[in-house]
Amino acid sequence: TGELASENAYFAIQAFVLSARREQMPEAKRLAGSMERYRAFLEDFPTSSRRLVIWASLVRNMIAVKKVDEARQELMTMEKEFPNTSAVKRSKGEINRARALGLPFALSIKTPTGDKVRTKDFKGDVVVVHYWASSDRASVEQLAKLAGLHEKFKDRGLRLVGVCLDTDQKRFDQTVREQKISWP
Repeated sequence: TGELASENAYFAIQAFVLSARREQMPEAKRLAGSMERYRAFLEDFPTSSRRLVIWASLVRNMIAVKKVDEARQELMTMEKEFPNTSAVKRSKGEINRARALGLPFALSIKTPTGDKVRTKDFKGDVVVVHYWASSDRASVEQLAKLAGLHEKFKDRGLRLVGVCLDTDQKRFDQTVREQKISWP
């Protein structure tokens, strides 16, 4: 039946990808082979339940080989068939990230003291934006590491910008004091 054939084809693709990784096939060759198989699957099995997952994989591979505009076109077609799905949303995010690489990052925030911080004001510097919350132990631990980096490289153009996701002002203030945060 059609579904059985599509399942066999799907698992054959998965086997190719896994064996290519295990055998350490050069990435360009692995991606090209995967994309060829994804395209054939989409053409051969237009009603398969695996169609969306294969299509999203095709888009991801297209991004990986720097064919972002083609991936965007593919995504537009995919979205017509599968609107409002998490795979489409995730693919949009991947395309947006790929298109933003190398472009200036513009973030404008207000500090607790009311000052405005704009990353564009740090042109020519290396800017690290760290999102954290006092309730997230891992992100608070990163603050200590960032403090060391900040102290070591602040005179050489390293700029840190912290974006705290706390809603509790007391916890925020306490964490800033304890971690000795000296950057906006």
